[in-house]
Amino acid sequence: MRKYAAAEKAGPTVILEAGTGDSSEVWSAVQTEVEKFANVCSYDRLGLGRSDQLAVAHTADEIVADLHGLLHAASIREPYVLVAHSIGGIYTRKYADLYPAEVAGVVLVDSAHEEQFTRVAQISPEWAKRISSQFPADEQRSQGFLPGNERLAWHFDKPLVVIEHGSMPPSAACDPMGKQSHRQGGHGAQIRVRLYWMWRNGCEYSQSLEFGSYVGKLVIGHGVK
Repeated sequence: MRKYAAAEKAGPTVILEAGTGDSSEVWSAVQTEVEKFANVCSYDRLGLGRSDQLAVAHTADEIVADLHGLLHAASIREPYVLVAHSIGGIYTRKYADLYPAEVAGVVLVDSAHEEQFTRVAQISPEWAKRISSQFPADEQRSQGFLPGNERLAWHFDKPLVVIEHGSMPPSAACDPMGKQSHRQGGHGAQIRVRLYWMWRNGCEYSQSLEFGSYVGKLVIGHGVK
C-alpha cells in the first residue's frame, strides 16, 4: 500500500479515503489545499493506484485492517480526522467503531449508506435487480452493505460533517438512488454541509440535528471535484 503525506504540522492528521475504484489521485486538489493548514495523508488501497494488485478484492473489514496497519507502520500521528467519499464512508464508519481512540472526527462526502440497496429495492425492485446482476448480494455484504433484515446502528460521539451533492443531474433521472438522494437533500448548484454532534444514543446521521448551512458552489455530481 502506498501513502502520500505532507510535512507535519500541529493538530490531528486528516486521512483521505477514496470511493469505489478510485485511487488517491481523486483527492489531489483537496490534499493540496488541506496541507496548507493541516497534516494530511492519502493512500492507495491494495489493488488500486500504485499499490500492489490483488487476485481477490479485499472485504470492507480487510480494508479497514489494511489502513490501520499502514497508518501505524508509517507512524502517521494520531488522532485522525477521517474524510471519506462514497463507499469510503462505510470503511470509515467501521474504522471509527474499531479504533475510537484514534479518531477525532469524521467527514462524509456523498457517502454510501449501509442500507442503501435495501432502500433502493423498496423504491424500485426492478432497478434493484439490475444492481444485483452487477453487484451480487454476497459482494454487497463483503463490502459492508447490510441485508434487508438488518439496520445500521452506528454510535459516534465526536464531530461529524456530512457533505451531500446538490441537485440531481439529468443523467441520474432514472436512478432511484439519485432520486432518493435528491429528495433528501438536493439544493441547486450548492452543496449542503451539515454539522452534527452524534450523541451516545446512536441515532443515524441522516436523522440527526442540523447545525450547518450552504457553502460555495461546486460541480454537481457524485465525484470528488
